[in-house]
Formats: sequence, structure tokens, C-alpha cells
Amino acid sequence: MAFIVKADLTSIIYEEDIDVITESNDAIVQNAIDVGIAEAYTYLAKFDIPTLFAAVPPFRDPVLFESCKAIAVWYLVKLCPANQDTKEITEGARVARAWLKRIQDGSAVPYNWPLAPVADLDTFFHVASFPKRINNF
Repeated sequence: MAFIVKADLTSIIYEEDIDVITESNDAIVQNAIDVGIAEAYTYLAKFDIPTLFAAVPPFRDPVLFESCKAIAVWYLVKLCPANQDTKEITEGARVARAWLKRIQDGSAVPYNWPLAPVADLDTFFHVASFPKRINNF
């Protein structure tokens, strides 16, 4: 199951509006969802991304889910005509990005998120220096 589907976006924007914006082309909706999730990936490099985004609804992080939806809807609403009022959606995407940046810089620590596996650093590294010299004057 996908992390976000078209029906999930209806908590932010009406399905009729989605169909009007995309002219009922679900490929455009899926592209906006994919771009929104891909943007979230860029902020979450230190976490186990496949595990985070493979979670099923009872175990899915609700804030991450809502943030990805807000960003996906923002990419979708960019296709609106210029006379549409999109301030609330733009603000929602801004808040979602700010939250992801706080996670990225470590000022916000999500509860119970798995960290990315650490690469095995089984390499030889040796540091040496010359012995300390004693100077007598």
C-alpha cells in the first residue's frame, strides 16, 4: 500500500477540486504525491526512510503523514489558475517544511523513529606522531 493515496488528500482539499485542477488525470495527482514524499525524503536522511514510509495506518507517524500530504497538495495546487486563493495551502506546506527542517537539524526529535543503519566502518586507521621532545636551554 502506498504511503499516501488520492483519497488521503481529501482531508486538505475536496476531491472535486482535485479533479478540476488535474482535469481528472490521476497521473498528475500521483506525481504531486510522489514529489511531496520525495521532498520529505531529503530532510530525513538520518532515519530509516524505507521503514518510515512503509508503515501501515495504525503505525504510521501522523505528523509525517500530514506533512507529506500538505507538501503534495501544495505541488498539486501550483497548477491552479492565478486567481485562486491558495494562501492556506501554501501556509500548510510552509509549516510542514519547517517541521521537517527542525527534524533535519536535530532541534525536533520524532518519537520512536528508526535511525538509518550505520555503515560498517571496518577499515584500518592509524594515527601516530613523533615522540615529545624535551628542550633544555
